[in-house]
Amino acid sequence: MRWSTRDGSLAWYVTEGSARRTPDGEAVDYLLYGLVVGPDRRFDYFWLSDVMMHHDSLGMRVERHSRWRPKRLDEIAPEMFRSQDKEQED
Repeated sequence: MRWSTRDGSLAWYVTEGSARRTPDGEAVDYLLYGLVVGPDRRFDYFWLSDVMMHHDSLGMRVERHSRWRPKRLDEIAPEMFRSQDKEQED
């Protein structure tokens, strides 16, 4: 699953998650884990409710990309998966 701002300044690539539930079992939020792309790229945990509070530079809310198809992480952020030998060659 991918969420992002329309201006492309932030994106969240979800790799896993779990629901936070009320005592009667109703899902009220989701703790997600995945790649967060912004000024830097990092793997992190984040709440879906926190993601939904972000706005882009035009004031538009975050969107879920329903047509986005899963990719391998090395396709999304190849620089995070370079070997040390490859970095020394560059």
